[in-house]
This record gives sequence, C-alpha cells and structure tokens, in this order.
Amino acid sequence: MNIAHNDRTPEETLAQDIRALGDSVSVIYELVATDTLSSDQTRFLKANVDHISLMLAKEHILAYTGDKSAFVSAVEAGTAKLA
Repeated sequence: MNIAHNDRTPEETLAQDIRALGDSVSVIYELVATDTLSSDQTRFLKANVDHISLMLAKEHILAYTGDKSAFVSAVEAGTAKLA
C-alpha cells in the first residue's frame, strides 16, 4: 500500500528521509571510489551531494537528534571528488 506523502506522520516522514539520506551516502562513496567518473556519474554524484546538503538544512532533519556525521562526511567526500 502506498501512502501519499501528505498522509505520513512526522515520524514516518523523518524515517523515510533518513533512509533516503543513507542511500545518498552509499551512492556518494561508491562514486568516490571510482577512479575516473563519466559525465553522467559526475552529475549523479553532484545530485546526491546536493540532496544531502539540502536535506540537512530542513527543519525536521535539523531537529533530528540522531548522528548526522555520516551525512556530513559523505558531502565532504563527494565535494572533494568533484573538485
């Protein structure tokens, strides 16, 4: 059963967003480990870095008391790879 975004509780929304952030972390580290990125991989890396950066600025993520260091580290690693 698919639940519309507006029908989710704040806890469900937070859990889904934290999972999505974790997925972006995985993608970033996979691409960081790649020696030479194609232009598509570079765009995908940037999109995932941007996703985490934007999400970390959202109110409900800022209020999240769990450990966010993996997200910050992934942004740093991805940004360094893009440089």
